Amino acid sequence: MRDFIIDVTDLKDVIKEKATSSEMLFGIRPEHIKVYKKRSSKEAIRATIYVEEPLGVELLLSLKVGNNIFKAKERADFKADIEEEVWMTFNKKNIYIFDKKTGKAII
Repeated sequence: MRDFIIDVTDLKDVIKEKATSSEMLFGIRPEHIKVYKKRSSKEAIRATIYVEEPLGVELLLSLKVGNNIFKAKERADFKADIEEEVWMTFNKKNIYIFDKKTGKAII
């Protein structure tokens, strides 16, 4: 079972050209993830607050999605409890895709 799905159909030509296998890794920077208490769109991914790290004016959240951990930056006044269900979104233009075999960036 998949934890989440991201449609990368529009990136298929670049992926096909640069990937050495069908196994890839997905990455996104914490500042590019937006966290919501309620589902904000059909593309939103359900996550669970795993860890909260206060960093002064920011809050670094570890979000658990299945067996995956995502890091997200939010304002320090974002309120959520450990193990609370939240929703995360991001712009696909900000994702990174790596070749799992070589570790090289594809996107």
